[in-house]
Amino acid sequence: MSDFNSSFPIRTESNGDVAIKLVDGTITSQALSVNADGSVNITDNSGSITIDGTVTAIQGAPNSAANGWPIKITDGTDTVNVTAASELNVLATAQPGVDIGDVTINNTSGGGAVNIQDGGNSITVDGTITVSNLPTTVDTNYGTVGASTLRSAAQIGNATGAANFGNGSTGAQTLRVAANLAIGGVDVTVTNPVPVVMEDSPGTHVNDYKDASAIAAAASDNHDYTVTALKTLHLNQVEASASGKAKMLISVETAVASGVFTTYWVQFNSTANPNMVVKLENPIAVAAGVRVRIIMTNKDNQTQDLYSTISGYEL
Repeated sequence: MSDFNSSFPIRTESNGDVAIKLVDGTITSQALSVNADGSVNITDNSGSITIDGTVTAIQGAPNSAANGWPIKITDGTDTVNVTAASELNVLATAQPGVDIGDVTINNTSGGGAVNIQDGGNSITVDGTITVSNLPTTVDTNYGTVGASTLRSAAQIGNATGAANFGNGSTGAQTLRVAANLAIGGVDVTVTNPVPVVMEDSPGTHVNDYKDASAIAAAASDNHDYTVTALKTLHLNQVEASASGKAKMLISVETAVASGVFTTYWVQFNSTANPNMVVKLENPIAVAAGVRVRIIMTNKDNQTQDLYSTISGYEL
């Protein structure tokens, strides 16, 4: 060992015989502290530390998430959140509208549909919309029917309500039909009208004739016609004639087999006009089983034949 003031080096016998401390040159009691693992603590005493040189940071094996240096995205107040599935939470709360430019949706695998929601408003598409899942050939010809023909379902009606398909009913919703009538392949028009044949008397014609021969002077003869069962006689004409003077009385029975007759006409002839004719524009309807009677009376002074005819049609 040497003196305190000696400048000779210190000779030691073994390791640890001499320990050296780094102290403040003015206050020697302030010595540098060394940790048990040999590290040294550095403090800035509420100031700053300036490093002249290069600082090397050892983070571990590169290219691994475990050894990565985490970086947070923040606006100074809020920080972006990353989910357990390593996804960013985007617009987690209600946000104002976001303008998005051109967007390409890659769904080439066809694994899932792309849903578009309008939020209760409307979606405007500028351009052409292509609809898939249609047949290879789509038949758009009106009136054709087939597997590829487009079908349409609609409710026929107007602002008042649905169309009325009731047969025979009338109203604002009743369907009207306009037909194009053609005869022999030619349309019916004003210049090509429908030919119509009008018959004076439809049904079964009745011309019941009687020749009452050798009727004595002042004597009479009844000419009766009984209407066919289940039909109605439309009486429209009665005629009678005689070579001499005669009288014609026309009557209709009030009911079937009643024997009571209602008289409608009486006519007389003369030697200048031997024929008597009653022609009705409005026929009299006579029911089935009821009799029409002509009473012919010889008004001459000698025997003569009397002729009469009951005409009409039965329906």
